[in-house]
Amino acid sequence: MLLYYSPGACSLAPHIVAREAGIAVDLVRVDLKAKLTEQGDDFLQINAKGSIPALVLDDATALTEGAVVSQFLVAELPILEIVSTVHLVADLTLGPGEVVHDYLADAAATHIGTPRRIAANG
Repeated sequence: MLLYYSPGACSLAPHIVAREAGIAVDLVRVDLKAKLTEQGDDFLQINAKGSIPALVLDDATALTEGAVVSQFLVAELPILEIVSTVHLVADLTLGPGEVVHDYLADAAATHIGTPRRIAANG
């Protein structure tokens, strides 16, 4: 999987989820002004909205909304699938991935509680 990110942006939340869950993702840095990847590829070909994060799966499916990316990654964790199934989430209108994404996105915005190993890379 490829996780397209930009340091200090909302792509930090799914990056934290992947790292803490031990899910292998290859990181691709995006220049949001130029809409180019670090390799010089046109990011708009990956995500026509030009926003990050974007997660490209091994089958080339692209997930392009932060909460959806986080939800997908959280679903990879068996215990959180169980939590989702039995509805042990405080706000039942949100899936556990969106709860995690929103919490981490808020923390990332202020860099409070952001692990240094992730904050440095975005």
